[in-house]
Amino acid sequence: RHEMETPDRSPEELVRAILAELGHQRPVALADVAFVNGSDLVLGRQLMQHGESTRLSAYGGWNTAGNTLGTVLAHASLRLLAQRGSDDPDRTRAHYEFLFLRILDDYYYQAVERTVCMLEDLPRFNLQPTMERLPIASIVNVEKRLRKRLLMAASELERLFVNAGVVKSVKVEHIHLPWQRLFEVGFDVHVELS
Repeated sequence: RHEMETPDRSPEELVRAILAELGHQRPVALADVAFVNGSDLVLGRQLMQHGESTRLSAYGGWNTAGNTLGTVLAHASLRLLAQRGSDDPDRTRAHYEFLFLRILDDYYYQAVERTVCMLEDLPRFNLQPTMERLPIASIVNVEKRLRKRLLMAASELERLFVNAGVVKSVKVEHIHLPWQRLFEVGFDVHVELS
């Protein structure tokens, strides 16, 4: 924790460096391992202010550092291999769907919305803040509130992708809590290319 608060740590400078590399058409993959179980809030906010962030080869900021690194390395490797081949729209679509999913899940859900849900929504339904399994009777109401906020976040993220010119539209559906707890969220992402 102490290392996270040193003057040497600068998410702003990291984002400037990432944007410079992307501006030179270099592939950039970002493994956000500053914190476990969710993206760095400051870094995420910085990235979401720049449409160039949608040109990342890969992004991850979830669970353990090992899981994040493995996911980012695999995604970036596949993206680079796909770019060496012919211009395959299915590969391009799959890349943007997964990139969108990772940002929506790791930053918007895990770092932002999950905390709001735990500290605001659960008490509203007379539940204690918890990451444990929720009572079956409460799941529908919790998912309904979560769905509303996550769709708003998805809309904001979609604008970033559309305005950057990398996709025509993004549809997020089937938002749910697959294990009836807040620790993880499930949803489907469908991209229409420009």
